[in-house]
Amino acid sequence: MTTTERDDRVTHEPLGALADAIVAGDLDLASRVACAGWARLLEGSARQTVALLETIPRPELRRHPLLAMVLGLAYDAVADDGVRAIELFTLAIAASRVRADATDPVERFVLTVGESAAYRLTGGYDRAGRSAERALRQFERLSPAGRDEVAPNAHHLLAQAGTSLLYAGHGDRALDALRAAFSASTRLADPRSRLRPLALIAATQALGGDMPAARVAIERLESLPAPDGWRAGRAGALYRVTRALDALERFDPDGAQAQLDMVALSTVPAEERGIVVGVRALVQLSAHRNRAGSIELRAELERPTGRRMPPSVRAWLVSLLALQLLGCARPAEAEAVLARHAEAAAPTTPHPKVPAPTILARALLALLADDGAEALRVLDTCDLADSRTRRIDVAFSLVRAAALLRLGEGRGAAAATAEAVEQMRAGGLSAGILVIPDADRAALAENAREHALEQTAGLLDSLAVHASFLPAAMAPVRLTERETTVLQQLSETGSTAEIARSLFVSPNTVKTQLRSLYRKLGAGSRHEALAAATARGLLGR
Repeated sequence: MTTTERDDRVTHEPLGALADAIVAGDLDLASRVACAGWARLLEGSARQTVALLETIPRPELRRHPLLAMVLGLAYDAVADDGVRAIELFTLAIAASRVRADATDPVERFVLTVGESAAYRLTGGYDRAGRSAERALRQFERLSPAGRDEVAPNAHHLLAQAGTSLLYAGHGDRALDALRAAFSASTRLADPRSRLRPLALIAATQALGGDMPAARVAIERLESLPAPDGWRAGRAGALYRVTRALDALERFDPDGAQAQLDMVALSTVPAEERGIVVGVRALVQLSAHRNRAGSIELRAELERPTGRRMPPSVRAWLVSLLALQLLGCARPAEAEAVLARHAEAAAPTTPHPKVPAPTILARALLALLADDGAEALRVLDTCDLADSRTRRIDVAFSLVRAAALLRLGEGRGAAAATAEAVEQMRAGGLSAGILVIPDADRAALAENAREHALEQTAGLLDSLAVHASFLPAAMAPVRLTERETTVLQQLSETGSTAEIARSLFVSPNTVKTQLRSLYRKLGAGSRHEALAAATARGLLGR
């Protein structure tokens, strides 16, 4: 076979070329095949790729990190052996660092993308984001000849980099990579290569709060031919997520649920599972199924997969659980959920950024306790927030407006309301109104009208038919003198016997008083009772 014939086979028949190289024991050639045929080996032939590469001894894979990375990604694609994939990624990362300086620019780019994917799929999301950013810079510096060499695989490689950036919390940069991936896919003859980049673009835009752009991406995707079962299968999960979010913005939770019902959660890639679960939680909130939703979401967070989610996704889910509990008028549980997550995710950096959804949930806790000043104090920390999006900013502005109006600051409330409405219109985010109680929406509309903001008031009035998932306020708690005393003792000790001795009563009497106290506070434990009492001003903050 001539060199030209071999190169042609590598480009057009990478699986066969890979088999020939492995049989011949030429793993340097096999690595070149993997570099040149990356996309075809992983997109359409993952199972056959696994069968070929798993015959290579571990020491040889250590010397050929590209092969280890492709094998790990192929394992992940067919969902056969997650543990084996993690072992291969760990091996490949270490080996690629040793080899990186000795490789040509194209192979260095491919190795860095593979490193990014390996970090992401083993839970190293921050490192994955940094590697993805480095890969983008390497791609941008490729010569025209290098761009031509990587062209058949650029859509797949850039989509991997974009996915890493997305889960590292860098949505804007993720979109840069994903748009580059889509652009690369349009240069290929097979239109199906555009499906994955478009699905990722649409989901990223929809989650970030740009529904008009997400709808354009979905329309493009739906105009393309797709493999049988793609839109209803594992690969189409993000497509369904985007369609579900679109339905929610039209206040159609049943339509959104129908989209998600077409996705078997057990088949969804582990890294995308949290997004599907989060949108399911939004459906439950929109449909006022808060109790059922909170049970389902709590169970999901306690699964092993829930504990391995990207930190930004897990923080979002925890905040959604808190909102569901607020919808059930269970503020103590909501506060406890947020506190447990903050403790479990305790950062090591001196000035950590707080997840924006966490700030929103805490501000709503204060608003529903009718503590507008505390709600504003919490919102004022949003400059330190991590992963802010237009969707979150709409909610921030609405809660700020409601808090200001409750404090009698009509002019400031009108300005915040107008800002929220402008963002809602720009992003197609009508359902954002559900984040504040109905009474606050009505009061904000009236206040806007008083400040000559007729269009703002008109939009809020038009949304009055869609009820919020939140109560107007939490019912005030009235404790007896004895319950107040027991509560104070409870803040100092969790021992029923110690409380009894201090109050000169029997332990059974204390137990009875604790049951009454917990019932009034909507709490199920000492921790939840103290959190609820603090939130309601019954204990010093």
